[in-house]
Amino acid sequence: MGFKLTYKNRYTTKDQYKAHVCNKFIGFSVAGRATWQYAEDAKAQNLPVNSGQYCESDIVFVSINGKGYGTSENFENAIKEIDLALKAGATIITDNQINAERKYNNHAFGEIGLRNFLMIKYKSIKKLDMKPLPYTTWKLFDCSVLRKNAHEI
Repeated sequence: MGFKLTYKNRYTTKDQYKAHVCNKFIGFSVAGRATWQYAEDAKAQNLPVNSGQYCESDIVFVSINGKGYGTSENFENAIKEIDLALKAGATIITDNQINAERKYNNHAFGEIGLRNFLMIKYKSIKKLDMKPLPYTTWKLFDCSVLRKNAHEI
């Protein structure tokens, strides 16, 4: 299970934790950015990327572009995949709150936008920030109970 990241920067270590424990990857990205390279790495190591097929035993590493590279289209595509994964009972892993709130990630289509979306949309979501892990684990308690988006109310 898991895969090795080839993209290197000062935050790669936190993402490698997520890559080590996952068996699937969700991430839509601008070419050349970390999320894009993570998807390429996962594919090269035969790990499913944006597969649309998930089950209860899946642990899915989710990566979202930061520093203004996130686009509404990529964000929406990631949300669609995350929704499929959560409804299937899979566990998703994202940046923990500290990393999501870094200036680089703190925008509507970044990691903080993803965390906010998950907490607003899903009534029965469980989030667990475990220290010292650099990621948050998310899973639905009851996949049949979903909170409507604010724009649907």
